[in-house]
This record gives sequence, structure tokens and C-alpha cells, in this order.
Amino acid sequence: MVRRLRRLAKKMTTITAKEDGTLPLEYEDTIKLFHFQRYCPKLGLTTTMDLDANIHLGLYTQYGYYFEGSTLPTPELISAYGYFSIAPVAAVLASLYPQCDALLTMSLDPNDPKRRSSGSNTQ
Repeated sequence: MVRRLRRLAKKMTTITAKEDGTLPLEYEDTIKLFHFQRYCPKLGLTTTMDLDANIHLGLYTQYGYYFEGSTLPTPELISAYGYFSIAPVAAVLASLYPQCDALLTMSLDPNDPKRRSSGSNTQ
């Protein structure tokens, strides 16, 4: 009976606190670094070139603590610890997008002088 009361008294006078968690912070964006465009009316040709950067930044943290102590008969620290970690991450992806568009026109009229013939088989 005395042991039981001592255990109960220990449970009632002991304080235990703990917590752990993470705190992720992230930023991501795409930025246009360069844009070039030209048109050639003689050839009907449009060219473009883009240089983009995809940026990803992260700061990942973890934390935790544990505390155990007693209040009676005298305040006493039984055990305690804490930790904090941080892991920074940075990534940059550069992408180059070249493009060329041509407008070709062709006449289907056999009498059109600009039309090229592939040859004829006349006898």
C-alpha cells in the first residue's frame, strides 16, 4: 500500500512536457532572363529565343524538446533535452527555348509561272 501511494505521489508531482515538429519554408518562381524575337519579311520567317530560370529555395527546420521534473518534495530536474536542425536547399534550372516559324505559300495553279514543275514526260 505504501509503494502504491509513493507511485501515485510521484505521478502527481512529476511534470513531463515534450513537443517536436517541422517548419518548412519554400519559395519557387520562374523568371524570364532573356527574350529575343526577329522577323524576316523576305523569307516569312519568325525566330524567337527565350532563356528562363526556375528557382526553388527552401529552408527546412526541425525542432523538439523534452523536459521531465518533479515539484515535490523539492523541485528537481530529472531529464531535459532539446534539438534544432536547419537544412537550406537551393536549386536553379535554366531553360533555353529556341523557336522558328516559317510561312510557306504554294500555288496549285499549273499556269502559275512561279510554280516549279517536277518535269514532264512528253513523247
